[in-house]
Amino acid sequence: MLAAVAVAAAAVALVVGPVSAARADTAVGSIAELAAAFATQPSGSTISLGADLTGDAGSDVVKVPAGHALTLDLNGHRLILVSDDEDPVAPAGLGVPAGTSLTIMDSAPGGAVGALDATGSYGDTSPGGGGAGIGGANGEAAGTIIIDGGAITTLGGFDGAGIGGGHLGAGGTTTINGGTVTATGGEFAAGIGGGRARDGGTIAINGGTVIAGTSNGQAAAIGGGYSGSGAALSIGAGAVVTVGSGLGEHGVGPGDIAADSTNFGSLSNAGTLILPPFNNIDIPDGIVVTNSGTIRNGGTLAIAGTLANTGIILNTRVIQNPENVTGHNVTVLLDGNGGTAPTAPDVVYASTFQDAQIGFPADATRAGSTFDGWFTQAVGGAQVTAATDLGIGGPKSLTLYAHWSDPAAAAGDGDNPAAAVGDGGSPATLANTGLDMLPIGFTGALLILIGLALLLRRRRTAH
Repeated sequence: MLAAVAVAAAAVALVVGPVSAARADTAVGSIAELAAAFATQPSGSTISLGADLTGDAGSDVVKVPAGHALTLDLNGHRLILVSDDEDPVAPAGLGVPAGTSLTIMDSAPGGAVGALDATGSYGDTSPGGGGAGIGGANGEAAGTIIIDGGAITTLGGFDGAGIGGGHLGAGGTTTINGGTVTATGGEFAAGIGGGRARDGGTIAINGGTVIAGTSNGQAAAIGGGYSGSGAALSIGAGAVVTVGSGLGEHGVGPGDIAADSTNFGSLSNAGTLILPPFNNIDIPDGIVVTNSGTIRNGGTLAIAGTLANTGIILNTRVIQNPENVTGHNVTVLLDGNGGTAPTAPDVVYASTFQDAQIGFPADATRAGSTFDGWFTQAVGGAQVTAATDLGIGGPKSLTLYAHWSDPAAAAGDGDNPAAAVGDGGSPATLANTGLDMLPIGFTGALLILIGLALLLRRRRTAH
């Protein structure tokens, strides 16, 4: 038994020992210490900020070494990284090239919020372009970037993504689980995704608040750089994502080329996706985009393919080819049913008027009648309100019919012996004849008694 225990203990030591030895978590108090820790700490280590740190163009480059996976803990502090525009390498503000991994977290004590500002080199002297805010340098694709918390602000250099590839670098794998992220691509590069002429990679935004845009509208806010393909993008239920900075750019998809089924990438939304004015999302023929969350469309949704909408679309601008929205897509028509109907409401891209944030139809009008509501049939049917589930299975149309009642008939009319009938043919009240049966019976009995008295009087007179 002791021998077996000893063997087991040795096995545990072989597994656990080296892992524990490999980790060398450390706290840093300067940009130089931070750069050195990134360069020398073993893979798997966590590097924590011990103070607010501000770098500049002359500071050491902070970059994850090849084959390493590191964690940066902002620890409630602010970190500013600015790459040198004159560096011929054109590095990223925070380097995470292909083949490496960086997790950014914030274990901020006492409610403080850690922050990271990262600006890539513009690449003034590089043979091409610049670096990403976080990700690849000039000519480098991005590696694996995971953001779990903090306030993250990034700006790519010329042709470099805000988060993703540098000039001619693809987007890598980006996962955002929390925090507040504002990512702006440099000229011709995505906010999150590819550098110039490269695809957006794989992007999962599971939580947090994300705002992505570009510097000149020549790339996707999230997706490909200029002439690059889009990303495989998924937005989780806990995320709020704004795509586009109002520069007429593509919110999601490829960068400044016609979207088709080979270059769009993919998009699924279970959170809140916001498309600002002057921006667009083109869904090409052959592509199915799914929405089980909320899309707030203030720009243009051009749908040549399919938008499978089991959630909500709050549309204040333009949906091209709305017939290609399936699921929740109801065109409501109004029939005054003998009266005058108001203007029909906007298309309802949700299960209810209430969820779609569309005003419920106003009352119809008819002289001398009371409006009783909107119903699914001209006679009978179910009443519809702002909270009524309109069902799925669109695109479809739904006609709502006004129902009426006659106030005079409901109150009773002595000049009308007929039964008052409510809208839909159902009897409202019984007819009122104006006669009372009790006085009639009493009068008849009195007449009979008077007749008997006269008869007895005649008999007495005859005798």
